Amino acid sequence: MNALKSCWCFTLFAALLLVVGCGKSCDVKLAGVHGKVTLNGEPVKGLRIMFQPASGRPSIGITDSNGEYDAHYNRTQDGVVVGEVTIFFEGFDDKVEEVHDDGTITLPVESSQYDIPEKYFETFRTESISSGTNTIDIEIQ
Repeated sequence: MNALKSCWCFTLFAALLLVVGCGKSCDVKLAGVHGKVTLNGEPVKGLRIMFQPASGRPSIGITDSNGEYDAHYNRTQDGVVVGEVTIFFEGFDDKVEEVHDDGTITLPVESSQYDIPEKYFETFRTESISSGTNTIDIEIQ
């Protein structure tokens, strides 16, 4: 009897997974977005860049030590929703650190390290994301 009950529960669970599928993220069309963020010509490290479509979830990019980023829609999908998006900075990622060839470690970035105007932490730019790969470089002024 327990084996029959377990089999029934497993079958119900499997059917539920098929019905639910992968959710709304399967319905969106994504395109690759990468670029570089600089301040006075120097790379900005550890900055979170948000790409917000008109509806739905945003994508995020975090700059590396060279100021370069790749945008991610979620943990398993790269890219940004195709169409118009607004861009703004969300802040700094306190988990970014760098291990150098000589074994020394640069600690996480502090926002006070960079003098970024407040306007960049609100929508400061609109971009049209097209299919394929998009390069969006940002020079902070």
